[in-house]
Amino acid sequence: MKITLSVLIPAYNVEEYLSKSVLSVLRQQDLRCDLEIIIVDNQSTDRTFRIAEELQEAYPDIVKAFQNAENLGIAYSMNRLWENSQSEFSIILHADNELIDGGLRLFIDYVESKDYQRGIVFGDLVYIDGSNNVIGSW
Repeated sequence: MKITLSVLIPAYNVEEYLSKSVLSVLRQQDLRCDLEIIIVDNQSTDRTFRIAEELQEAYPDIVKAFQNAENLGIAYSMNRLWENSQSEFSIILHADNELIDGGLRLFIDYVESKDYQRGIVFGDLVYIDGSNNVIGSW
């Protein structure tokens, strides 16, 4: 049985990063899950929401784009993301981050394993500068 998975992306003034973030998920789709990517823009002053709409137009069965009526902060945006998700599982991916190659497969492998019961799953973080140099990890 396929799992359902939402990748939740809060966005604010991230026109430079949003497409890369979404494409980092799309390039590793897994047949074991029904995937949706939900973007909530918090009234960006740049092209962030237009880019989100373009991604929704390009991938209408996967990407959903919403915009807050006014800038109400990250907590409000996160609540809107959760409200619009219909999936069994969710991954929070900030718009200036990318999902590492193989990350989606590892997540699905784990939640399908006998070791998974329920709860919150965290992965490692790698900090990369504008020149793609690793500058730290957590």
